[in-house]
Amino acid sequence: MAAMRPIISALYGLYHDEEETIASGAQKMVSYNVDGVVKNESTSIDIGYFCTPEYSDVSAVIFSSLATWGKVRALADNPNARTVYKTLHPNPGSLHPIMRVATKADYHEHLLDGLFVMHNPFAKHKLAPKALGHERLAQGFVKPDGELDFVAPDDFLLMRFLMSVTATGHAGV
Repeated sequence: MAAMRPIISALYGLYHDEEETIASGAQKMVSYNVDGVVKNESTSIDIGYFCTPEYSDVSAVIFSSLATWGKVRALADNPNARTVYKTLHPNPGSLHPIMRVATKADYHEHLLDGLFVMHNPFAKHKLAPKALGHERLAQGFVKPDGELDFVAPDDFLLMRFLMSVTATGHAGV
């Protein structure tokens, strides 16, 4: 969920420390709560917008780091495209995601793959999970004990990389 880490920090004030995780050899991601980040010597930016009632007018945030030109190309009906897709998916019990590689002819992606709904636990008007419920959609909630939890498909699309190959037209090379 590396692409999701900035929005998780901004909304829920939870920082995932990859450097500390690697340095310590931890089996689980090292994370801790933060309430701000330093921009420069004189400016600090508050984060954790869903950690207090201050933003209770916001029911949820819909977010995708994968709503890009790559999504358009992935959804295009063009099986002969000379494109290779490398994707990352959750790997239960491991810090390392499952990597898949496929050519365009064998690659399938749903419009909602990679899309998150982040629910505000302090919302005045909570968004019912079923309101945007779909089997390809991930939803983030704060459990009663304060722990952040996500409900997502087992093969949720965490990240996508594309590589296209083009012919140069150099005959005889």
